[in-house]
Amino acid sequence: IKGAKLYLGATIPNEEYAAEALGYDFEKLVLYATSLGLGTCWLGGTFNRSAFTSAMEIGENELFPILSPLGYPAQKKSFTEQIMRRTIKADGRLEWKELFFKDNFEQTLSKEDAGKYAFPLEMLRLAPSAVNKQPWRVLMTDQGIHFFEKHAIKTELGSIDMQRIDVGIAICHFHLSALEQKIAGHFERKAPKVEVPKDMTYIASWISE
Repeated sequence: IKGAKLYLGATIPNEEYAAEALGYDFEKLVLYATSLGLGTCWLGGTFNRSAFTSAMEIGENELFPILSPLGYPAQKKSFTEQIMRRTIKADGRLEWKELFFKDNFEQTLSKEDAGKYAFPLEMLRLAPSAVNKQPWRVLMTDQGIHFFEKHAIKTELGSIDMQRIDVGIAICHFHLSALEQKIAGHFERKAPKVEVPKDMTYIASWISE
């Protein structure tokens, strides 16, 4: 990051689901900034946390997991950025069959079976994540659409599971796209009664209305 003078930072309480809520809310802010032609970049474990701590006025029992520079993006990517993006395959995404499932985790979900949710799920598929690990999996059942964290890589920062922030980002993409498509529903904790792989953790569900 070069030439940045303004930064957006966020603290969260050290509570359950605060990381997912941060991912959701901060990504909404990032998307809005992008719509204005501004540049952002999620920074988690790669910035000098101590340099920003005093400015953030972090309260007791609060965590400071991420920030983003805010400014006008360069017209052309630097050679270093191009190499870094190529290394982590930043522009690639996992296929549907690897992310979305129907009724159980043995059966993949097709775009045809997804119906009106095909677009929101595709927007979720394109969501950004730390080192592009895409640590989310989605299960569609008759009861709803259920979101899981897949433990793809250990990305804990102190007591923060950074992948849970990524899941919040993905859920934000899904929700905003559902709202755009005027699909009615709400989120709640309603875990499906299916066998869940050991490397996955249930997060939340979208219930259609």
